[in-house]
Amino acid sequence: MEQQTPIVYPTELAPRGDVVDEYKSADGSIVKVADPYRALEDPDAEGTKAWVQAQNVLTQDFLKTCDLREKIADKMANLIEFAKMTVPHKHGAHFYFSYNSGL
Repeated sequence: MEQQTPIVYPTELAPRGDVVDEYKSADGSIVKVADPYRALEDPDAEGTKAWVQAQNVLTQDFLKTCDLREKIADKMANLIEFAKMTVPHKHGAHFYFSYNSGL
């Protein structure tokens, strides 16, 4: 069995905050739920961009070593590369449909 190289995760941690949401439960009591990663919901925030970039580098480096990646890509291409046609829809007095050759 081949020795796998350990994954080295980026040192940049996801931006964290101290957001806590309050919800009313069925019995009327208040339940507090922490949402420390709320900052990641803003895709334009610098912290989110940096974290996503670091995660993408990690993922791409791992996928480059995946022996099955090309086989999976070929299988996925075979599954999606076929002709497709939408259901006709009426616009004014005419019917229209879209066609994609799949290639």
